[in-house]
Amino acid sequence: MGASAERVEQFLLEYGEALSAVDGARIATMWEIPSLVLSDQGSVPVTDAAQVDRFFTAAAGQYLEAGLSGVRAEHVAIEQISDQLCSADVRWIGIDTEGRATRYKEFSLYLLRQREDGSIRIQVAVMRPNDGP
Repeated sequence: MGASAERVEQFLLEYGEALSAVDGARIATMWEIPSLVLSDQGSVPVTDAAQVDRFFTAAAGQYLEAGLSGVRAEHVAIEQISDQLCSADVRWIGIDTEGRATRYKEFSLYLLRQREDGSIRIQVAVMRPNDGP
């Protein structure tokens, strides 16, 4: 049986905490290797955990410039695909230094893999245009 909606939401909460803390090493443990990132700009194969760590550590500057201190998953639609795979359609909301939601939004569609030990990892991330719901 696949990951429950509650378990996926818990994973996304933990992922948001790691993103907010700019903890590249922790974020890297939440990605399946190999994995893939897709966007309008192209596809990026992810071949090792250090690549994930470097990317998210470098991206932290963009969030700080936007006045954000963190993000949280606000809208999540989860669909079970198979015993080990599910999709999660996520709207990430920016959080300011006072802990309030901002107008900043990002949209991502994740293909998540549940491992034999029950842990969940991101296998594919699709970065969506920011004009979603």
